[in-house]
Amino acid sequence: MRETLVWQCKGGGVTVDERPIRDGAERLTELRAEGIPAEVDELAQAVRGHADQVRRPVEQLHDRALAGKLDELFAGMLRDVQSLGDAAGAAAGTAASELTALLRPALHISSSARSDRPILRDPPADRHIVVDEHAEYTTGVYGRIITARAALDERPSAKRNKRSQTLLRGKVDGDDAGHLIGRVFGGIGYEPNLVPMEAYEVNRGAYRRLERRWERAVRAHKAVDVTVMVTYTDDGTRPAYFEIEHEIDDEIKTLTIMNTPAQRQESGE
Repeated sequence: MRETLVWQCKGGGVTVDERPIRDGAERLTELRAEGIPAEVDELAQAVRGHADQVRRPVEQLHDRALAGKLDELFAGMLRDVQSLGDAAGAAAGTAASELTALLRPALHISSSARSDRPILRDPPADRHIVVDEHAEYTTGVYGRIITARAALDERPSAKRNKRSQTLLRGKVDGDDAGHLIGRVFGGIGYEPNLVPMEAYEVNRGAYRRLERRWERAVRAHKAVDVTVMVTYTDDGTRPAYFEIEHEIDDEIKTLTIMNTPAQRQESGE
């Protein structure tokens, strides 16, 4: 029996086949992961090939000044190609996330309501969770957080929740309970916003440096929108890596932070 969505309206229930939405989201994800990088690489190779063809006769003329200018020109072209690929990948990732969210009923909860604490401590599977009408989280079929998103602004830092940090599932030696949306942006101290992060290289390293950048942008009254895609490579609750897309005043950038356990880093794996 295939799954369907049922949308309620005044005339009763309307059954909608969800497969086109799911297929579209999966195809966009594949395009972002495989198609766009391959196309960007091919375009970059073409630029390098043309650069070599132009540079050789210039070098034969012993015109080093012109050769240097050509190097700058082609380096700029390669940067533009890479930026184009990043923008296309970010657009595909965002569209896939939005399509996937259509398949999950939204659950609006409050971090201060006692009645919502069970949801915060053990998020339900396959849901789109909106906390305090601010941060949005998506869970997969196993109840793990797969995306977190928020428009960042200045607000009081959220309190740490020592119990949630201590009992967080999936932590290994050398891990912190890392906030997907930082406390300085009102990110809550409960499980939808907490995942195991390697302490020094990730949570207090690469991820913290990103947060400082977002802080500076927010203080400069810039619009900052952040989406974190959390990827797992097994059936556990410890992420393998984070794909982070941030938009600051309409400029979109994406990057990946690997969440390699400290033990593997020390052993060189």
